[in-house]
Amino acid sequence: MSQTIKDVPVGDTWINLNTTTSIAVGTAMAILNKAPHWVLLAEGAQPSADSTDGIPLRDMRSAYANSNIPSGSLTIWAKSLRAGKAGLLSVQPL
Repeated sequence: MSQTIKDVPVGDTWINLNTTTSIAVGTAMAILNKAPHWVLLAEGAQPSADSTDGIPLRDMRSAYANSNIPSGSLTIWAKSLRAGKAGLLSVQPL
Protein backbone atom coordinates (compact mmCIF):
# COMPACT_ATOMS: atom_id res chain seq x y z
CA MET A 1 0.00 0.00 0.00
CA SER A 2 1.32 3.43 -0.90
CA GLN A 3 0.93 6.71 0.99
CA THR A 4 -2.76 7.47 1.60
CA ILE A 5 -4.05 10.35 -0.52
CA LYS A 6 -6.32 12.93 1.08
CA ASP A 7 -10.05 12.46 0.32
CA VAL A 8 -11.37 14.42 -2.66
CA PRO A 9 -14.55 16.50 -2.28
CA VAL A 10 -16.68 16.40 -5.43
CA GLY A 11 -19.25 19.08 -6.26
CA ASP A 12 -21.53 19.52 -9.23
CA THR A 13 -18.78 20.49 -11.70
CA TRP A 14 -16.43 17.97 -13.31
CA ILE A 15 -13.03 17.59 -11.64
CA ASN A 16 -10.00 15.77 -13.00
CA LEU A 17 -9.20 13.06 -10.45
CA ASN A 18 -5.75 12.43 -11.93
CA THR A 19 -4.70 16.07 -11.51
CA THR A 20 -6.38 16.46 -8.10
CA THR A 21 -4.72 13.35 -6.65
CA SER A 22 -1.42 13.54 -8.59
CA ILE A 23 -2.02 10.00 -9.85
CA ALA A 24 -0.63 9.74 -13.38
CA VAL A 25 -3.09 9.09 -16.20
CA GLY A 26 -3.07 5.36 -16.99
CA THR A 27 -2.30 4.27 -13.43
CA ALA A 28 -4.73 1.76 -11.92
CA MET A 29 -6.69 3.27 -9.03
CA ALA A 30 -9.41 2.43 -6.52
CA ILE A 31 -12.22 4.94 -5.95
CA LEU A 32 -14.66 4.77 -3.03
CA ASN A 33 -17.55 7.18 -2.49
CA LYS A 34 -17.66 8.01 1.23
CA ALA A 35 -20.62 10.40 0.98
CA PRO A 36 -24.40 9.82 1.09
CA HIS A 37 -24.79 11.18 -2.48
CA TRP A 38 -24.13 9.52 -5.84
CA VAL A 39 -21.16 10.59 -7.99
CA LEU A 40 -20.60 10.21 -11.76
CA LEU A 41 -17.29 8.95 -13.14
CA ALA A 42 -16.24 9.54 -16.75
CA GLU A 43 -13.13 8.61 -18.73
CA GLY A 44 -11.39 10.54 -21.50
CA ALA A 45 -11.84 14.19 -22.44
CA GLN A 46 -13.62 16.48 -20.00
CA PRO A 47 -17.40 16.05 -20.34
CA SER A 48 -19.58 19.11 -20.94
CA ALA A 49 -20.84 20.85 -17.80
CA ASP A 50 -24.39 19.51 -18.19
CA SER A 51 -23.35 15.98 -19.18
CA THR A 52 -24.77 13.05 -17.24
CA ASP A 53 -22.71 10.54 -19.22
CA GLY A 54 -20.52 8.17 -17.27
CA ILE A 55 -20.75 5.51 -14.61
CA PRO A 56 -22.78 6.28 -11.47
CA LEU A 57 -20.96 5.52 -8.24
CA ARG A 58 -23.57 4.92 -5.57
CA ASP A 59 -23.46 6.32 -2.05
CA MET A 60 -21.50 4.90 0.88
CA ARG A 61 -24.43 2.75 2.06
CA SER A 62 -24.28 0.63 -1.09
CA ALA A 63 -22.17 -2.29 -2.21
CA TYR A 64 -21.68 -0.30 -5.45
CA ALA A 65 -19.94 2.68 -3.84
CA ASN A 66 -16.56 1.70 -5.27
CA SER A 67 -14.86 1.36 -8.63
CA ASN A 68 -11.49 -0.03 -9.67
CA ILE A 69 -10.01 1.83 -12.63
CA PRO A 70 -7.70 -0.44 -14.68
CA SER A 71 -4.21 0.52 -15.77
CA GLY A 72 -4.06 2.09 -19.21
CA SER A 73 -7.22 4.16 -18.63
CA LEU A 74 -7.57 7.71 -19.91
CA THR A 75 -8.15 10.74 -17.65
CA ILE A 76 -10.79 10.09 -14.97
CA TRP A 77 -13.37 12.80 -14.21
CA ALA A 78 -15.91 13.00 -11.37
CA LYS A 79 -18.88 15.15 -10.37
CA SER A 80 -21.84 14.88 -8.04
CA LEU A 81 -24.92 13.44 -9.69
CA ARG A 82 -27.20 15.91 -7.89
CA ALA A 83 -26.66 19.67 -8.00
CA GLY A 84 -25.90 21.09 -4.57
CA LYS A 85 -25.02 17.70 -3.08
CA ALA A 86 -21.34 16.89 -2.58
CA GLY A 87 -19.55 13.59 -2.82
CA LEU A 88 -16.36 12.63 -0.98
CA LEU A 89 -14.04 10.22 -2.76
CA SER A 90 -11.18 8.15 -1.46
CA VAL A 91 -8.87 7.73 -4.47
CA GLN A 92 -5.83 5.47 -4.12
CA PRO A 93 -3.39 4.02 -6.68
CA LEU A 94 -3.43 0.23 -7.02
